[in-house]
Amino acid sequence: MASGIIVISSVLQKYESSIPKTIFHYTSPDGLIGIVKNSELWFSRYDCLNDTREGKYIKEVYDKTLDSLYDTYDSVFLDQIRNIEPDAHKYFRLKDSPVIKTETGESYYVVQVGTTPFLCCFSLNDDSLPMWNYYSKFGQYEGYNIGFLVEKLKNELNNVDVIKCIYDETDQMEVLRNFIAGAYENYSVHKHSIENIREDLAAMLSTLGMQFKDKAFEHESEVRMVYWRPNTDKQIESRGLSLDYRPIKGIIIPFVKQKIELKETIDSIKIGPLLKTNIAEATVRDMLKEKGITPSISQSRVSIRY
Repeated sequence: MASGIIVISSVLQKYESSIPKTIFHYTSPDGLIGIVKNSELWFSRYDCLNDTREGKYIKEVYDKTLDSLYDTYDSVFLDQIRNIEPDAHKYFRLKDSPVIKTETGESYYVVQVGTTPFLCCFSLNDDSLPMWNYYSKFGQYEGYNIGFLVEKLKNELNNVDVIKCIYDETDQMEVLRNFIAGAYENYSVHKHSIENIREDLAAMLSTLGMQFKDKAFEHESEVRMVYWRPNTDKQIESRGLSLDYRPIKGIIIPFVKQKIELKETIDSIKIGPLLKTNIAEATVRDMLKEKGITPSISQSRVSIRY
């Protein structure tokens, strides 16, 4: 079988390497209590978030990128890789798959399974006025953010990727050009079928669709944890987490719960702008202490009165 080209994007590497050691999860008072009481984070289905173009925006950028390449590649090839729907297939270990000893280490059999992305959202900014407004109840800036240690959190979670959102369209198009260049080489040099090329691009669009955001959301400075929930677990070792449901403004939102070890993962707590009282800090500290958690606790520096 002919070998293919796997693209390693320098732009994606730049974004991955710039994720700091601590990221911040904004939440309401009820949300903070729930996270601490139950030692868990909630991941919501990707198409139920506040951005109505979630997972769809990338198709707009993809079409624009294709339009820019007609002077570079065969137009027949470009026409054949249009109208591709994102398709989130991931590799999972087969059930009861034995470990195979090789000269380079150990391996095991895997199978591709369709997945559905679920997201838990964080920010790079530990004291953002728009974020306090978004994730605090009733627009009253009465919330908290939790600083999580990225590497510790990754070690606690299963089937999860950590990605930094890309808002710059120039960077987005450069990433897509790199993938299309690899696809064209697989098509023209290695003679992969157009069906296989389209399948590869569909998987790429699904993954990058979780990372590309419209510039209008740039103020969120978002880092996401994406849980790829398998749509079936009949053949694979990793079972999908059970679905739960909750209402948000009348819409029923599917979500999953991931257990975490709070003592290992929480680095800090920041208290929202309108909760600048000693009692707010004292009661948070007491609640965390009962769980054996002793992060740094601070007040927001944002100076608003109401």
